[in-house]
Amino acid sequence: MRVWKVDSDSNPIEVWLEEVPACKRVIAVDWHQVSDVCRYSRNNSVHIAGNGQVPQDISSCYRKVQRRLQQGDCFIILSHIEYSKDNLQKLLRGVRTSRLPVHYVFVTEKRTGAGRRAEVAQNLLCKLDLKDKACLVDDNLEVASEFCSKGGRIFHAKKLGLRGASPDHCNSHPDRCKSAWNAVKHISDFETFIRGR
Repeated sequence: MRVWKVDSDSNPIEVWLEEVPACKRVIAVDWHQVSDVCRYSRNNSVHIAGNGQVPQDISSCYRKVQRRLQQGDCFIILSHIEYSKDNLQKLLRGVRTSRLPVHYVFVTEKRTGAGRRAEVAQNLLCKLDLKDKACLVDDNLEVASEFCSKGGRIFHAKKLGLRGASPDHCNSHPDRCKSAWNAVKHISDFETFIRGR
């Protein structure tokens, strides 16, 4: 796993994992198929520009979330990039170009299991149970299920390849799992989570 601290000029600077302080709550957003595209429906979407600028509605969503953060909240991009240096550079360029107001960027080599997204949140919180302490916007059904099974809230972003399918946990845990076409549609879910301290 690798981690970058995002400075006040939106420049990601790689740091050691041990340099990241514990926090009270984690608000996390995936990159690929969540931040680099904004789907409005099955047939209507806006993708990241060649210069790294994320879709305007996604950028606005990040800013709205950032304005609502409270003391002790950690706002992060939490993404999986296997071994592609090109995809990693696109992510870091997107953060910088779009001036995304996040504290950190975490990149894991696998989506689920040990050392992956749910465990990143657990480590940042110094606790195993994510209930009322962590939320994640992600498009991957396995990630959503694992995160929700640890008590975290999932704001699922539907994707075309799955024909708009939602995670199973959205049916069994509607209090912890919501599904919509894009992160923007989850802004009220973010607000509810952040207010619910």
